[in-house]
Amino acid sequence: MNAKGQNAPMAKSRNEDEQKAVETILNALGHRIQRLREEYQMKEMRREEPEGVARGLGLALHELNDMLPRRTRFKEHA
Repeated sequence: MNAKGQNAPMAKSRNEDEQKAVETILNALGHRIQRLREEYQMKEMRREEPEGVARGLGLALHELNDMLPRRTRFKEHA
């Protein structure tokens, strides 16, 4: 997989400013998903939420990472 991830053909059709805007949006979305995942991990530990919500958010973060360049990916710790 190259630096642009699995969406390389689409990334090539964007200019530099468009690509930076897309990465900024994905980065903001990733931070939000990461915060939600941590929040739901705590809720699961306190048995306030059913198990699996944080895992689903982790899967979403993994998919988002596939769309980001390697240098801006999020850590995927459980």
